[in-house]
Amino acid sequence: MRVVIFTISLLLTAALPAGESAAVVTPGLWFRSDPGASGWREAGWREPWNQHGHMQVRKADEAGQVLAIQVDAKAEAKLSAVPGAKKDGLPLGAQWVYRITCETRAVGQIEAVSLILRRRSNPYTHAGSDSFPVSKTWTVLTTQIRPAVDDDDSELILTLKGVGSYELRWLTVTRQAAYELPSAGAGPARGELLANHDFALEGRGWSYGVPEWGGNPQRLQALPAEQRPGFLPVPDTARQRFMAGSGIFGFLTYAQPLRLRLGREYLLRVEGDGAPGDAYFWIARPGQNIDIIRKLPLVFRDGVAAGVYRHEVPTHGTLSERAMSVYVRVEHFGKAPLQLRSISLVEVDAQQDVVPSAPPCSAVTIEGLDPQLRAVAPRGTTLRAQLHASGLAGPQEASLELADAAGGASRRLPVQLQPDAEGNAQAVLALPDLPSGWYEATLRLASPQALTLPDRFAVVPVRPVGLQPRGFLGAHMTSNDAEHIPFLAGLGIGHARCFEFAWPTVEKEQGVDTFPAAVLARYHEAKVAGMIILNGSPLWASSAPEAVRNDAKRQAWDQDHWSHYPPDSDEAWAGYVRSVVRRGRAAGVDAYEVWNEPNGYFMRFNPQRDASQAAAYVRLLRVAYAAVKAEDPQAVVVAGATAGQAMDFFRQAFALGLNDHCDAISYHAYGEIGREMFGAATFTPTVADYRALMTERGAVKPIWDSESGTSIPDGPEGLDASLTLLQGLVAREAAGLARWYIYSAEQRHFPGQSNFHMVIGFDGRPLVSVPLLAVYASLLAEATFSAAVDAGERVRLYRFTRPDGETVLIGWQQRAEAVVRVNVPGLTGTVLDAFGRRIAEVEDGAVELTTRPRWIVAPAGLRRLVAP
Repeated sequence: MRVVIFTISLLLTAALPAGESAAVVTPGLWFRSDPGASGWREAGWREPWNQHGHMQVRKADEAGQVLAIQVDAKAEAKLSAVPGAKKDGLPLGAQWVYRITCETRAVGQIEAVSLILRRRSNPYTHAGSDSFPVSKTWTVLTTQIRPAVDDDDSELILTLKGVGSYELRWLTVTRQAAYELPSAGAGPARGELLANHDFALEGRGWSYGVPEWGGNPQRLQALPAEQRPGFLPVPDTARQRFMAGSGIFGFLTYAQPLRLRLGREYLLRVEGDGAPGDAYFWIARPGQNIDIIRKLPLVFRDGVAAGVYRHEVPTHGTLSERAMSVYVRVEHFGKAPLQLRSISLVEVDAQQDVVPSAPPCSAVTIEGLDPQLRAVAPRGTTLRAQLHASGLAGPQEASLELADAAGGASRRLPVQLQPDAEGNAQAVLALPDLPSGWYEATLRLASPQALTLPDRFAVVPVRPVGLQPRGFLGAHMTSNDAEHIPFLAGLGIGHARCFEFAWPTVEKEQGVDTFPAAVLARYHEAKVAGMIILNGSPLWASSAPEAVRNDAKRQAWDQDHWSHYPPDSDEAWAGYVRSVVRRGRAAGVDAYEVWNEPNGYFMRFNPQRDASQAAAYVRLLRVAYAAVKAEDPQAVVVAGATAGQAMDFFRQAFALGLNDHCDAISYHAYGEIGREMFGAATFTPTVADYRALMTERGAVKPIWDSESGTSIPDGPEGLDASLTLLQGLVAREAAGLARWYIYSAEQRHFPGQSNFHMVIGFDGRPLVSVPLLAVYASLLAEATFSAAVDAGERVRLYRFTRPDGETVLIGWQQRAEAVVRVNVPGLTGTVLDAFGRRIAEVEDGAVELTTRPRWIVAPAGLRRLVAP
């Protein structure tokens, strides 16, 4: 069943208690939403972005007192963001805790519920959020949120995922002076929380990475492999240690979230050596950007650093009634070498004699994977599972479980573990021949309390020699890792949108060349065609007002200040562009995009220089276009790159001549994200609007989506989002877009990171999207979209044709039925699932479609998916 995500907002200003002004700050009942006779709209609720009728809000129970939010799977919309209502927002005070309580129940297949108290004008600025359990019976749910700062423009957002109805009897917001400690903090101590505290299982569960600032990735890659941070064997033992030298700033992060309980103390014990002030232990919340709760310094005395962390109520943000998951990591500044031999985190109470309990633990390492393909194996590769276990009291029957994301089924392979005197056991199992797909391998011990560390990998089709990548698919790639670009190229992603060549990077000081030639070489060596973004102004060339340029606090690190202003000199800007294109042409760069999202946050303008943002941008574009063509007449100059559709911005820019100074235009289709399941119809209105604008100006040019995407969760739960990614590839091309750069194909920096990662998870493990992309690239290589097939209402079926005349179809349906049988005269071929696995043969032009995409291919298409 396809799920629908949507949001409904409660604009709290509309329901302040009678007679109370926004300036009055008194504790007690602050807001109550009771649908009642006055209606839910009058109670303050709004339906932002409901132009497609994706939901219905009504009073549902026999007394008319229940607010029912109906999610209709047949509707052509899927929303996950709210622009805010038009009335004034609500003032929040940082001195108050806002207790939000509601009585709710879920009807149907509601899968997830979350609540956000946020600023209306900026969806990324919020006071706090919480997820609620889904209950089929009437349940009272509570959370507490304290804003970090005063804010006069907030609203309450309820976000649902699923198919069905979510019902509310009432919702209240109460102001109180302090957090109330939930009952979840009670209970006995549970012992050790971290597995592999002595790295005995070869460090599995831990991964090292460096942030992108300050040249760290370049310094890391310049080190010989034997000098890079990593796990090394301890002489004469079976254990490991982590070693990191000086000069590299980085993080050692544990992959599994830990559940901590309020009011409890946790003892941290680290064995190793390091300099004072050079390493810290983090406890942090997951999120788009990791949120630090506490940093404990690692001060080693006689080879041990220890500290106690008490999990207390936060100073601001959300205090949930449920146990909170956190991530832990070691921060190393690289001022001196760091050696770690063990890490343990133990929950204790005041009476407990603290001794790490070392519960049974198991880990899996898949061997035989392609070393250049990041935990990926081509079809037909012989794979083995290296099994590890510790803490065993004796011989044990165990099993290797292979979870398959394609169908949710699991394979179990029995294994007998024989531990040594210290309770450690190892074994090797040969894996069966696996079809293309995504797999999670877990060693299951008999003890239900055993900690498990699975390995994740993908099996993909063998890419034929000389097969060209699809011209439609590109991605944001990182050049920080030498293996990253070849891996993505191996999946069939042949284009990269490159941020590394912004003007402040290329020429931070006037006349000093700092062009990152080695970065450009990586794209060239992997045969990936780069699209360089010509972006940003160094301080010396910025047109920012003098007060902005002289702000000393912004000199060292600028994210939203002087670099976002266009350059003051057209001649200097043209010189930067020519310099970049001269080098890019030699390295096979085929496109240049002028600035990033110039209609919003990433571009400002000085009104003393330019009349408007659009005028400032067209001036930049005109100069850049002439400079690019002077160096490389064949290069494609891409204009726009707007945040969202931005039709008003484009109308102004087209009136000023934008269409005369580009070869393609682009926009970032985040507004359509999540609605790709509805096929080409999701994108055709925007494409038609842009083509109409260009027709008025005399020339219709290609339209690109040069950046959009969503987050694909790690693990098998990433299946639905991965299938939506595949639908988005097909829908965009069928709607007439000429290229899509997914955002992003970079590796997650820490577990649970949620900002738009779509290919690689934490620790270099592939997401479920990897085999889907590989099958897509293999089946549609050298093919172009030819037609949408009329196969019935709410059926999406698209035909692609290769130069030899062979056709490939891909389709899905949006009806309530699990399977829909459609008839297409003359249709022949084999039906495959999204992973390229055979389902059936087409008979008499009839094919069965589900909500998940299916391929219909001829025999030549099948040959592309199997090993030679």
